[in-house]
Amino acid sequence: MLDIFDALKAHYKDLGAVDLVYKCIPSVFTRYPAEEDLYALFRNNAKLFRRDVSSVIEIARAPKLSDSRKCVIKKAEKNAVTFSSSVSTADFHALLSKVLERFDSKPVHSLSEIELLMSRFPENIKVFGAVLEGQLLAAAMVFDFGHIVHTQYLAASDAGRQVGALDFVLNNLISDVYGNRQYFSFGISTEDGGQVLNEGLVSQKEGFGARAVVHDFYRMEL
Repeated sequence: MLDIFDALKAHYKDLGAVDLVYKCIPSVFTRYPAEEDLYALFRNNAKLFRRDVSSVIEIARAPKLSDSRKCVIKKAEKNAVTFSSSVSTADFHALLSKVLERFDSKPVHSLSEIELLMSRFPENIKVFGAVLEGQLLAAAMVFDFGHIVHTQYLAASDAGRQVGALDFVLNNLISDVYGNRQYFSFGISTEDGGQVLNEGLVSQKEGFGARAVVHDFYRMEL
């Protein structure tokens, strides 16, 4: 790893770069201890400049659901919301785009890019949703890494939020679909380079039993 970092520095210095930004892989995503890169960063005087807070459940030892999460999930069940493992990619992307419009944003991946990714990794990228009377209320796109699954995108319509549809989807994923996995990752709840914590978002994840795992970013001067 030290040799790799030497090669990285030499390559990017030749290209005229003045620094190198390195995002570390959180330990829960590795199948085997693999923090040689952290030592190499230390040896190269890299400085931590950003830390995002992600939320992860260790499924076999997860705390019980909070009362608030239980109530929301029961609300979805009482409203006859159904769980679907065959959500249309186009319907999902349309829902996600509409949700992000409220924040003057859009999905990182276009519909064509998502369809391409799913065609190349059909067993690893899937979309699950909550449906009521044929209408998609909430959906989750899951990236499956084997021992850990990660929710790359989560979205719920206004109607879906009223009946707790997204919590209903997440509970089905954690307790049933991926109940035999080691970890379930929700992704980050921080903004502005890690300086702002979305307390409502992280509280929802913690209600499922998730706890913090950090995503660290280092800057190495060349």
